[in-house]
Amino acid sequence: MALADRRELRAEPTDGGPSHNAGQSATCPLGADRAAKVDAQASLLREVGGPADPLASLAARVLPGDRHNVEAQAARHYWKHIFDSAFRRSVGGRAPNGLLNYGYAVLRASVARQLCGAGLHPSIGLHHHNRFNAFCLADDLMEPFRPAVDRVVQRLWRNGQDEVTADAKAELATVLVEAQRTDRGIAPLSRCVEWAARSLAQSLLAGEDRLRLPTPAALG
Repeated sequence: MALADRRELRAEPTDGGPSHNAGQSATCPLGADRAAKVDAQASLLREVGGPADPLASLAARVLPGDRHNVEAQAARHYWKHIFDSAFRRSVGGRAPNGLLNYGYAVLRASVARQLCGAGLHPSIGLHHHNRFNAFCLADDLMEPFRPAVDRVVQRLWRNGQDEVTADAKAELATVLVEAQRTDRGIAPLSRCVEWAARSLAQSLLAGEDRLRLPTPAALG
């Protein structure tokens, strides 16, 4: 797939037909991704017995583009309850940040692969923009799936595993095959990522929101 010279997303059908371009000025089909992420975080907090109601309330307040930075407010509540009150999410932070980093890398690679399979360039994002980041669109699309990684890390952390060992890596890799509930029935997370990527390409081609994202029930 050729690189796009302009900041546009290229969606190429797999049936041999003509390719189509969807510019970033079109309606952004990822407008609900941050609300979906906060919903999934609330579901996971509820699952582990944490205070989920504040997150559920915040999810309803997320607007396209998150102009009021509701996602950051949700994150502050989420992280201190999913692990402990002293935890701060940071790439270089204390454990279990290393486990989160590894799990997100596994997820990001899967999302990037499915975006390419759907005919989209993973470096040309809708929300994330960085000329030195080859995975901006992957970073956009993976947001609602992050709590699936958080669940595995929380389980490892609760069982006393907070370092990135060979066993922990193997456990984190299983996130892609965990069964999820979807509107198509039970499917592994990797298939849910595939459907999301393909629906994103369809949204860009159609100029309307056809995006299929996981629901809190699917991730919780």
